[in-house]
Amino acid sequence: MSVSRRAFTLGLGTVPLLRSGEAPEEQGHQSHEAAEGSKPVIVAIPKPKLFDEHELATVAALADVIIPATDTPGAREAHVAEYLDLILSDSPESVRTSFCEGLWWTDGHCQRTAGAPFKALRTAEQLRVVSALHDSPDDNDRTGRLFIRSMKIWTARIYYSTEVGAHELNKGGRVPPTYFGHCAS
Repeated sequence: MSVSRRAFTLGLGTVPLLRSGEAPEEQGHQSHEAAEGSKPVIVAIPKPKLFDEHELATVAALADVIIPATDTPGAREAHVAEYLDLILSDSPESVRTSFCEGLWWTDGHCQRTAGAPFKALRTAEQLRVVSALHDSPDDNDRTGRLFIRSMKIWTARIYYSTEVGAHELNKGGRVPPTYFGHCAS
């Protein structure tokens, strides 16, 4: 799946972040406190625009396998799945279709090979599926291989564009402060 830098950047502009003390304006939003040890930030989480609840949970589980929580918050805590839903909902039809077909194929693959949808598998099995599909030389797995690889790219780009990801990236002051001028603070 190929997404232009412009389309990706425009998509990120649709992600609603609120500063501490502001209330979500739209109904249907949930509040979420930032990770322990950082200043409280309220993030407005809208209802999914593109994904249904199962798809959103599957994308969240995939993102969590790609960037799990460790001593810092992971992709789930950074709301990667919710941001991806917003970005894809405003993306061209071909991008949405390609992503959803890969998601459905991967979930169906898990049903056939493991007897359960991806989100219902144990973490170790989820990791095995992601690794196996990512590295699969089998042409029958092409859809899954391309999807997993694109999911890794989406996850990393979105995660490191969030405040949580910026803090992770700058652990120990590794990045000059001028780099974060465009990030949420």
